[in-house]
Amino acid sequence: MTNDERDLPGERWFAVYTKRQKEHYVDTKLIQQDLETFLPLIRTRIRRKYQLRPLFPCYVFARFDPERWIYAINHLEGVNRVVAFADRPLAVPDEMIRRLRDRIGDQGYVVPERKIAAGDKIRIRDGTFAGYEGHIEELRPRDRVVVMLRTIFSQARLEIDVDLVETIRHYTP
Repeated sequence: MTNDERDLPGERWFAVYTKRQKEHYVDTKLIQQDLETFLPLIRTRIRRKYQLRPLFPCYVFARFDPERWIYAINHLEGVNRVVAFADRPLAVPDEMIRRLRDRIGDQGYVVPERKIAAGDKIRIRDGTFAGYEGHIEELRPRDRVVVMLRTIFSQARLEIDVDLVETIRHYTP
């Protein structure tokens, strides 16, 4: 973005830096001020349970005219400040917001790009078989995968938690 783009009057997207775990609160307060907001969420697994968490912790995107709203937003409860450079609010490109919105699935959260699929070559990161390599044979419910391990002497199938594997190479048919 050039300096000229930053000087244009009117509404643009800005990143609002919030206090820790206040993203939803700030999002709600900005909506109550009739401002357009965007809080991209991602589904994460924490201790075997899934939770929706902000994709960018401590940040909410808001569309506003900085001439009119910067003071009010910077003094809103739960806000640290609007992201700025040299005391001037730094606009977020519309294209970035559009691309993030395009990645939101039917469930209302950002769908990560392909993580793992049948045929991918993987390495087990943790547990009894840490360091072993193999291929994904099958994806199972509840984030389990069937892995075909190849050892020096034999092959073995193993069903393990997907969080225990890392992709070495994606399978391309």
